[in-house]
Amino acid sequence: MIDTPEHHEATTLRGDDDETQIVGISNFSDLQAKSLKFEQLTWRELVERVASPRSYPSKAACPLIKLAKFGELRTEKGSLRHDKNLQLIYGLEGDYDAGIVPIDEAAERLRRARVEAVIYTSASHTEQHPRWRVLAPLSRPCDKQGRRAQMDRLNAALGGCLASESNTASQCYYFGRVDGVKYEHRHCSGLPIDQVELGTPVIRDAGSPRCEAPPPVDGDARDFERQVQLSDVDQLTFEHLASALKAIPADDRQVWVRIGHALSFFKGTEFEAQAERLWIGWSATSNKFDAQRDPAAWSTFTTDRTGFAAVFKVAQEHGWANPLASKCTLSLPDAVTRCRALHPDELRNCWADIALGLEPSLVHSLLEEVSHLTRTPISALKASLKLAKNEMAKAIQKAALESRAAGRHIIPYRPEDRTEHAYEVEKAILAKAGPGRYLQFGGQLARVTVRPFVGTRRVGTDAPPDIPHIELLDDVGALQEIERVAMFVKQASDSCNPIAVPSDVIDVLLKKHMHTAPVVSGLASHPIVIPSNGDIVAADGLHADTGLYLHGAALDQVHAFGHDEAKAALVRLKKVFLEGFEFASPLDEDIAVAGLLTGIERKVCDTAPGLAILASVQASGKTTLARRTHLVLTGHDMPITSFPDRDEAELQKRLLTMLIRAPALVCFDNIVDGMTFRSAPLAAAMTSPVLTQRILGASKDTSCPTNVLFCITGNNLSLGPDELTRWLVCRLQPGAIRPEARSFRHSDVVAHALEIRQAVLRDAIGIIAGYRRYGGGIAPASRFPVWDSVVRQPLMWAGGEDIAQCFSANAEGSEERQAHAALVGCLHARFRGAEFTAADVAKLVDFYVFDERWDADSPQAEAATSGTPDAEPQGFLHLSGKEISNATRSALHSLQSKDPSNQNSVGRILRSLINTRTSLALPTGIVSAHISDRMLRGQRVYRVAA
Repeated sequence: MIDTPEHHEATTLRGDDDETQIVGISNFSDLQAKSLKFEQLTWRELVERVASPRSYPSKAACPLIKLAKFGELRTEKGSLRHDKNLQLIYGLEGDYDAGIVPIDEAAERLRRARVEAVIYTSASHTEQHPRWRVLAPLSRPCDKQGRRAQMDRLNAALGGCLASESNTASQCYYFGRVDGVKYEHRHCSGLPIDQVELGTPVIRDAGSPRCEAPPPVDGDARDFERQVQLSDVDQLTFEHLASALKAIPADDRQVWVRIGHALSFFKGTEFEAQAERLWIGWSATSNKFDAQRDPAAWSTFTTDRTGFAAVFKVAQEHGWANPLASKCTLSLPDAVTRCRALHPDELRNCWADIALGLEPSLVHSLLEEVSHLTRTPISALKASLKLAKNEMAKAIQKAALESRAAGRHIIPYRPEDRTEHAYEVEKAILAKAGPGRYLQFGGQLARVTVRPFVGTRRVGTDAPPDIPHIELLDDVGALQEIERVAMFVKQASDSCNPIAVPSDVIDVLLKKHMHTAPVVSGLASHPIVIPSNGDIVAADGLHADTGLYLHGAALDQVHAFGHDEAKAALVRLKKVFLEGFEFASPLDEDIAVAGLLTGIERKVCDTAPGLAILASVQASGKTTLARRTHLVLTGHDMPITSFPDRDEAELQKRLLTMLIRAPALVCFDNIVDGMTFRSAPLAAAMTSPVLTQRILGASKDTSCPTNVLFCITGNNLSLGPDELTRWLVCRLQPGAIRPEARSFRHSDVVAHALEIRQAVLRDAIGIIAGYRRYGGGIAPASRFPVWDSVVRQPLMWAGGEDIAQCFSANAEGSEERQAHAALVGCLHARFRGAEFTAADVAKLVDFYVFDERWDADSPQAEAATSGTPDAEPQGFLHLSGKEISNATRSALHSLQSKDPSNQNSVGRILRSLINTRTSLALPTGIVSAHISDRMLRGQRVYRVAA
């Protein structure tokens, strides 16, 4: 909003001129505030700086501003920015981040209160969720004790909407324009805040409801006027309001806020609840309506100066004419004159309309005149008038019903047509559904939401974090969607009465097999590179080719990188994204980057490996690395959950519960130290595009995509045989003796990740898209071909190591593979090529039975003393009998034998290893060996074939 000369003349009431009003400013280069620059400007010069600020590459690069002077007293960490070091206050700074009050409305409030100030938008400001800061000068400097009172005055002028951190005396704010982010400012002319007479609503603590009303003006007169208007309010008033709202589109935010303030006229009265329902029902007619957030805005509205009459004014601007308004009341002489002017035949057709415009006490006199003019008996005229009144009553009732529906589809309920009603409702929902409001996922009706992720917790707390995910519609969710677009009525002989949405219609809607809602394959909060052609999708909404729904994924200046640009981008990723982490090797560093790229592309990969972040000691940064990855992917903090060890059924249920919500990343945090990690459900999920399972508490199966990034963290873990080629293992290795004593340079993990998020995503997307468009020629080397083409190959092309080495390294260090080789070696050394049974092996590991004495008649003894080359000491051949027994027991334990001395337990292990090859050391060299079996006289016998 630009000040007109007339407006400026009317509101410029300052005693000091802008050219001479001096303000002191402290500038800090960063949050550490170890140095500052103090300068003095005129207020006019500061306003000009706000109007044309410098540009910076990111929010974190912007300086911080404070209208105050600080001393030289430092904190223990060397910071100059703290309350004890604050000397003089030259002005006030206020922060608004609630996302409801637009910058123009804030400026108008300050102008009405005649406050001199300048407002500018922050880096996270959007038109849908406004966020801004206000600077207001004082007529003379004050100390920090006097700041709070002046801050309350500024808050009063703005309607009490400022955030609680505005009260912090030494709080300062970023100042400048961020590249690629829209910037706005408004200058409000008036008096310094300490010279303005205002009320003082205090700034509430975070989480308290905020008042967003303009400051009270002429309170006594205003209250008297309100009481006069309330005296004329009745139920017909609300029918008129409902009718008027039908004509007003609810999509325009400024109109939406204006109507909210107008209807808040009824707060504190017997009509308050009815006014709130009316406003929410009207709001729900907008495609932008958010059922989780928007109704809460009602508590922030207070009475507009024009009262509820503003609704009628806006409706008339949109062509509204009140269908419920009574006909203009005629005087009896005027009615008689009109009747006498008509021909008797014409009068017979329209006299009733004239009569309905009269006061009831005058109708009989008019009937006598009409009877005389038309020669119709009065009794017949009375009967006709009664019919006309009935028709008018029906018309009024119909109009009232339509007004109550407030634009919703009216459905006469027929119990025999429940399925038809369900399809009718679904059609109405789709016609008015906003983005992400009504979808299908996993064969279930769902919607996109940002709410607490049930079944998880946030790092450091027991409460689940809010993250973007897909929420299945339950009975309550379906009811909300139906009530938003439809109103059911029960037809009587002469009326239609609204009824609650029938529960059987809700059941049919949720349980019917054929839905018309768009089918989605997943949810992404970041841009996606299409594997087939390298195209970048960075627009919110449903992407037809992939079926992905993108929510909060819009990102400007993202493009495919050339080869040199990709190499530079990988260097930046390691420097920025991995800043603060210490890795065991350069390969581990590349695997950490690969984990991020996997998360970005996981929604378009049918299968992909998971990310295992491991270390040898606590406090190595494992959870922090996973958390930073999730923050970059979604812009929200990471949910974590525990791993239900040895409870596959529980894990299976937990997997479905999480996958059906389509999160970006599922993290099983802090696996028990030193365990061998095995999970058949997780292994299956990573190598299968979908998970099919029965929904808990329902009688139907669902098939949901498994396209999420699985992540585990733990110390000194090893992987089971099924996990060796399914997990990218990233090892952290801090150099400090006590890693728990160190700290990251950016201690606020969430804030730092959000600051670097857009730059990191641009680099990651640029590398992937660049390889798909300009690269090629690198052969796949994993069991995940699509993933290989969008993660492994682009990383190698950008100069990274071949992360497929991780899978072979997993195999070399596998406890179970080494145990398999040890078992084969022990069995070869003990039985020397002869056949044996599971009972023989169980006897071998039983120290009480086996005492290192060979059976002199056994073929094993013969082979051991025959002088053949196999009898030479080599590999396990040189071990004593007791050593072989101990090694066999240990190998069977590692292979998950519950009782190595039990032949059934041993038999299960031997059968699982049949024809699985391993290496065996013989005097002639390393050879391939395996366990074979056959049936001999009804008994399974085994031998080691080398």
